Amino acid sequence: IPLNCWAIFYPRRAADQAEELVSTFSRVAGPMGIRIERPIRVELRDDRTETFVKSIHSQLTSEPRLQLVVCILTGNRDDLYSAIKKLCCIQSPVPSQAINVRTISNPQKLRSIAQKILLQINCKLGGELWTVSVPLKYLMVIGVDVHHDTNKKSRSVMGFVASLNRCSGLREFSQRVFCHGPPPFIILNMQMWQSEDLSYVPYRLELSDQRYSLEGATLFNRDEHHYSAVFQMDGYWMHYDGLRSDNLVLLNKPPEFLLLSSLVYIRSSDK
Repeated sequence: IPLNCWAIFYPRRAADQAEELVSTFSRVAGPMGIRIERPIRVELRDDRTETFVKSIHSQLTSEPRLQLVVCILTGNRDDLYSAIKKLCCIQSPVPSQAINVRTISNPQKLRSIAQKILLQINCKLGGELWTVSVPLKYLMVIGVDVHHDTNKKSRSVMGFVASLNRCSGLREFSQRVFCHGPPPFIILNMQMWQSEDLSYVPYRLELSDQRYSLEGATLFNRDEHHYSAVFQMDGYWMHYDGLRSDNLVLLNKPPEFLLLSSLVYIRSSDK
């Protein structure tokens, strides 16, 4: 991913290390296949948390095309690191890279370290470091997991990741959803449930004092070894199959050679 517009923030006492890092980036990026332009340099008068946060926020406001924020930190500053990540991940979302000045202070190791940092940056910008050759032409790999906070019973986090591209490798898309209270939807894995008729499927669920209604499902075609989907639209069940010319059809019941893979329920109302 070309890095055309980025900024590096560093306290005055780390100016030499910051300059050497930028120069090393320029030397190693080309052989790695990464195009990188000279950054916007922001030298800070001190390394206080508020100084970093105000400077980064000001730069993001004045330069909306900014692709990346790089910060050189002195010492182990968990408070500073957390403040930078909160700003760059929540308040003004932009990819960010924090680097401890001690990590880049050894000239003999700087080239190797700079290469590793560039790999991390490339990933954060959406680049692909490695690919896996998958023989299946039409394939999306999806992973879902949920973490429940043991201290706050009403707080949960759902992680979702899926491949996006249809070329020889898999590009990942990831998302984290924070749920306060009952989750807005539920996904049930029903890989081996025979779906000869939708009446086999429960249309309603009751969980955690909430009602959930079935809104969609993924189907697995055993003969052609690919997935399709059924979903409700204006009260009717529809079947979508991207391999068919007539790929969106009204559904009375799934064909007998289809197996249910997963069911998606949406929270309908509170009890």
